[in-house]
Amino acid sequence: MQERARAANVDLGVDAESAIHAQCDPQMLETILSNLLENAFRFAPNEPVQVAVTTNGRELCITVLDHGTGIPDTDFERIFEEFYQVGNAERNRDKGLGLGLPIARRLARLQRGDLYLERHAGHGARFVLRLPLEQLGASSARS
Repeated sequence: MQERARAANVDLGVDAESAIHAQCDPQMLETILSNLLENAFRFAPNEPVQVAVTTNGRELCITVLDHGTGIPDTDFERIFEEFYQVGNAERNRDKGLGLGLPIARRLARLQRGDLYLERHAGHGARFVLRLPLEQLGASSARS
């Protein structure tokens, strides 16, 4: 996504712990992150976007934070509805279809995780993806 970030004139920063193993489908994870980052590039042009990858002992947590216009409280949960778009009442297809976030959330839930939007001070949006950590050695313990 670095090339796409450069094309959008966005500084993309990534802060990740090393050697994290999560139970997830890599293609689904790529789709989720792609949808989140494409939205950040679209709604926060010329602003930095940060991705943080951490664990809390049970889950992989990936946070995507942009410094765009933000999401009004009235639209906070609606953004995960299919075809819903903030600020696109005219349904201009150049602004997307309103499927990226619903698809991303559905893919997260298919993997026993979740995707949600956190409230935070200031402008922009902070999306958090949580996926279960892989239990290394769990399969051998069952045998």
